[in-house]
Amino acid sequence: MKEKILLAAAHEMNTRGIKFTVDHVATKVGISKKTIYQYYSSKDVLISELVDLALVDMQNQEQEILAATDLDFAEKMKKLLLLAPQKFGKVNDWVQEDIKRYRTSDWEKFEQF
Repeated sequence: MKEKILLAAAHEMNTRGIKFTVDHVATKVGISKKTIYQYYSSKDVLISELVDLALVDMQNQEQEILAATDLDFAEKMKKLLLLAPQKFGKVNDWVQEDIKRYRTSDWEKFEQF
Protein backbone atom coordinates (compact mmCIF):
# COMPACT_ATOMS: atom_id res chain seq x y z
CA MET A 1 0.00 0.00 0.00
CA LYS A 2 2.87 2.37 0.81
CA GLU A 3 4.20 1.93 -2.73
CA LYS A 4 0.80 2.79 -4.23
CA ILE A 5 0.53 5.87 -2.03
CA LEU A 6 4.04 6.98 -2.98
CA LEU A 7 3.40 6.49 -6.70
CA ALA A 8 0.15 8.45 -6.48
CA ALA A 9 1.79 11.20 -4.43
CA ALA A 10 4.67 11.42 -6.93
CA HIS A 11 2.19 11.77 -9.78
CA GLU A 12 0.21 14.42 -7.92
CA MET A 13 3.36 16.32 -7.00
CA ASN A 14 4.53 16.20 -10.60
CA THR A 15 1.15 17.50 -11.74
CA ARG A 16 0.35 20.04 -9.02
CA GLY A 17 3.70 20.74 -7.37
CA ILE A 18 4.21 20.39 -3.65
CA LYS A 19 0.83 22.02 -3.09
CA PHE A 20 -0.93 18.77 -3.98
CA THR A 21 -3.40 17.57 -1.38
CA VAL A 22 -3.60 14.30 0.49
CA ASP A 23 -7.23 14.17 -0.67
CA HIS A 24 -6.05 14.02 -4.29
CA VAL A 25 -3.64 11.20 -3.43
CA ALA A 26 -6.35 9.27 -1.58
CA THR A 27 -8.74 9.60 -4.50
CA LYS A 28 -6.09 8.46 -6.95
CA VAL A 29 -5.32 5.36 -4.87
CA GLY A 30 -8.97 4.71 -4.06
CA ILE A 31 -8.57 4.85 -0.31
CA SER A 32 -9.51 7.28 2.43
CA LYS A 33 -7.34 10.13 3.60
CA LYS A 34 -7.37 8.48 7.02
CA THR A 35 -5.73 5.38 5.52
CA ILE A 36 -2.89 7.48 4.13
CA TYR A 37 -2.31 8.93 7.58
CA GLN A 38 -1.95 5.40 8.93
CA TYR A 39 1.17 5.09 6.78
CA TYR A 40 2.40 8.69 6.80
CA SER A 41 1.87 10.99 9.76
CA SER A 42 1.74 14.10 7.55
CA LYS A 43 2.04 15.36 4.01
CA ASP A 44 5.52 16.64 4.94
CA VAL A 45 6.63 13.12 5.86
CA LEU A 46 5.22 11.84 2.57
CA ILE A 47 7.09 14.47 0.56
CA SER A 48 10.32 13.80 2.46
CA GLU A 49 10.04 10.09 1.71
CA LEU A 50 9.50 10.86 -1.98
CA VAL A 51 12.64 12.99 -1.99
CA ASP A 52 14.61 10.29 -0.16
CA LEU A 53 13.45 7.61 -2.61
CA ALA A 54 14.35 9.81 -5.57
CA LEU A 55 17.84 10.25 -4.13
CA VAL A 56 18.26 6.51 -3.54
CA ASP A 57 17.11 5.93 -7.11
CA MET A 58 19.74 8.37 -8.41
CA GLN A 59 22.46 6.90 -6.18
CA ASN A 60 21.69 3.43 -7.51
CA GLN A 61 21.86 4.70 -11.07
CA GLU A 62 25.14 6.43 -10.29
CA GLN A 63 26.64 3.19 -8.97
CA GLU A 64 25.47 1.25 -12.03
CA ILE A 65 27.02 3.83 -14.35
CA LEU A 66 30.33 3.86 -12.49
CA ALA A 67 30.46 0.06 -12.44
CA ALA A 68 29.62 -0.32 -16.14
CA THR A 69 32.57 -1.81 -17.98
CA ASP A 70 31.07 -1.27 -21.42
CA LEU A 71 31.12 2.55 -21.13
CA ASP A 72 34.13 4.75 -21.67
CA PHE A 73 34.87 7.79 -19.49
CA ALA A 74 33.01 10.26 -21.75
CA GLU A 75 29.89 8.07 -21.87
CA LYS A 76 29.93 7.67 -18.10
CA MET A 77 30.28 11.42 -17.59
CA LYS A 78 27.40 12.13 -19.96
CA LYS A 79 25.13 9.65 -18.15
CA LEU A 80 26.14 11.01 -14.74
CA LEU A 81 25.40 14.58 -15.81
CA LEU A 82 21.96 13.55 -17.05
CA LEU A 83 21.01 11.65 -13.90
CA ALA A 84 17.41 12.11 -12.83
CA PRO A 85 15.02 10.13 -10.67
CA GLN A 86 13.33 7.44 -12.76
CA LYS A 87 11.38 5.40 -10.24
CA PHE A 88 8.43 7.78 -10.41
CA GLY A 89 8.89 8.93 -13.99
CA LYS A 90 10.23 12.22 -15.27
CA VAL A 91 10.11 15.04 -12.74
CA ASN A 92 9.03 18.43 -14.07
CA ASP A 93 11.62 21.19 -13.64
CA TRP A 94 9.15 23.43 -11.84
CA VAL A 95 8.61 20.73 -9.20
CA GLN A 96 12.30 20.90 -8.45
CA GLU A 97 11.94 24.67 -8.12
CA ASP A 98 9.03 24.16 -5.70
CA ILE A 99 11.18 21.88 -3.56
CA LYS A 100 14.06 24.32 -3.69
CA ARG A 101 11.85 27.23 -2.71
CA TYR A 102 9.49 25.71 -0.13
CA ARG A 103 11.28 22.65 1.23
CA THR A 104 14.82 23.80 1.90
CA SER A 105 15.78 20.83 4.08
CA ASP A 106 14.78 18.42 1.31
CA TRP A 107 16.55 20.54 -1.30
CA GLU A 108 19.75 20.41 0.78
CA LYS A 109 19.68 16.61 0.35
CA PHE A 110 19.78 17.10 -3.42
CA GLU A 111 22.53 19.66 -3.07
CA GLN A 112 24.64 17.20 -1.05
CA PHE A 113 24.08 14.50 -3.65
